[in-house]
Amino acid sequence: MKFKPVAPFTVEAGRIKEKANNFTPNLPKRPDLAYKLNLQHFAQTAAKRSGDDEIMFGLADIIIGEGDNIIKFDGKNGDDRSYLQVEGGSVKFEPTLEDIKFADYGDNAYDQRVIGYEVTVTVVAGQETIEMLELAIAGTTQVTNGDGEVTGVADAPLGASNRKRAKSMRIHPRFDGNNHARDINIYKVATNSDVERAFANEQGSYEMEFVAYARDNADANKPGNYFYTGAVDPNGVLPPYEELVGTSDQPTNSELSGSGQNLPGSDNETEATDETV
Repeated sequence: MKFKPVAPFTVEAGRIKEKANNFTPNLPKRPDLAYKLNLQHFAQTAAKRSGDDEIMFGLADIIIGEGDNIIKFDGKNGDDRSYLQVEGGSVKFEPTLEDIKFADYGDNAYDQRVIGYEVTVTVVAGQETIEMLELAIAGTTQVTNGDGEVTGVADAPLGASNRKRAKSMRIHPRFDGNNHARDINIYKVATNSDVERAFANEQGSYEMEFVAYARDNADANKPGNYFYTGAVDPNGVLPPYEELVGTSDQPTNSELSGSGQNLPGSDNETEATDETV
């Protein structure tokens, strides 16, 4: 790059100064519109927040399996496939990570690579049926009579696969109503822990711990082999929630708040408000 020296207060210097003062950058006719479009873009792509609806509270509907063998912990007592929970369920995610280290950075991990995934779910049931025994006790098989009616469960032969008895599991927070954005969906789960049945003059329960297995037709080179959250299955394997259990008419927490109705399990009344944001 070469610079041509120009003496000040000359005719040529005056022309250069005038040209610089009259320079107009190549901007749109309405630069304010360009800024608004950028802001609109960020508003559309940013994650939407839900305010008080983000607070984690309350039980969840836990749906295991599908079709005629579905088991629903949904708080209802008018359905022969529904059961009640003695305690609220829980889910635990434990990725297995392998440290990547370099001597240049000492013993600290420079990175960690995922080499496995363990997902466990705990459900505490308060009712005892043959279906619940089969669900709770790992390594079991059905006992049937001469007419093919299931009469109980028995220990399975040695070497029996626990994966074969695995079923899908859907976990849906009850206060979310028809909103399934916070659902946890696991492709295959089965119990693999010990089960204790106590007999006393007190309420009994089955505490079941489920472990997740990789889904059928899993691809280790792609994500979504054990679970996904939200309403959209990235693999298109599990049916939509409404199709699984039927359309729910339960209102969402946000629909109840501001409507003058009581929230489920609340003794306080909610006053309707009109806020302008």
